[in-house]
Amino acid sequence: RRDGSVTSVTGVGARSLVGGWTWPSRSGPTTVDSDGMRLIETPHGILSQRHAELLLTEVDSAELRIQPNPALLGAGIALLPLFGIGLLVLPFYFFVKYKFLIIHSGSNTTVVAITGNEDPFRDFMDNVLTAAEAAKQRHLAG
Repeated sequence: RRDGSVTSVTGVGARSLVGGWTWPSRSGPTTVDSDGMRLIETPHGILSQRHAELLLTEVDSAELRIQPNPALLGAGIALLPLFGIGLLVLPFYFFVKYKFLIIHSGSNTTVVAITGNEDPFRDFMDNVLTAAEAAKQRHLAG
């Protein structure tokens, strides 16, 4: 892939929860586009019609986060007294991971759960950060 070639990614909509945990929502697929000046988030779910835009000059940071599913830990612990069935569930907590692309700004957090290969999301993140830095430089110069 050449630099700047990934300008759009589609994943599952996600939300940030209290305590820093991030969780995929049931809102369906969400696309995040970058047009060089802003990020545009568009959910495609029937129940979640919205259109959110964020100027790249407002982007503070971005990250790819990989975290275990806390529901598997809870289920494993809860099922331990039941003939040790929790011992069958607990290993999944350590091996089944959620992956998220998270883009932070002062007033907004855009989160997309990654399905499949994370490389396009990593490239998109790098391109957004590069474009955000360029937009900030243009804004300061202008």
